[in-house]
Order: sequence, then C-alpha cells, then structure tokens
Amino acid sequence: MFDPAFTSLSEFLAMGSYAFYVWLSYGLSFLVFAGNLILYFTNRKKVFSELLRAQKRQIKQQAQAGELNQGIKLSQRADTKKAGEK
Repeated sequence: MFDPAFTSLSEFLAMGSYAFYVWLSYGLSFLVFAGNLILYFTNRKKVFSELLRAQKRQIKQQAQAGELNQGIKLSQRADTKKAGEK
C-alpha cells in the first residue's frame, strides 16, 4: 500500500545523484531564513526607538505650532483692543 521512495537513509541523503543540488538549496534557504531572523532581532530595537523619537518630534512640533497660533490670536486680540481704544 505505502511504497517509500527511499529504502535507506543513505539513499535518502544521496537523493538519487542530485544530493549536491538538493542539499545546497536547502542550505542556502536556511542561511537566508536565519539571516532574516538575525537582522530582524538586531534592528527591531533601533527601528522602534526611531519611530518613538519621530512621534515625540511630531508631537513637539504640533505643540509649538499650537503655541504660535495662540500667540498670533492673542496679538490679534490685543491689536483689535488697541484699535478700539483709539
């Protein structure tokens, strides 16, 4: 019923004379996968800290823009009061 393609471990490792190509492709795939994992874990902290710094900078810029807008509105009110007194 079940007919295995390989009858022994050495036959499996030989891959029917294609062992070099098969194991080379497995090895390269493993190296790429392992490299991606290593890069992910080494750069993750750096990326998150850069994102946090960018968010803080954006919040600070928005706050400064809001202060400038309030300062302009206050100066406009003062100007209108002065114009009304004259």
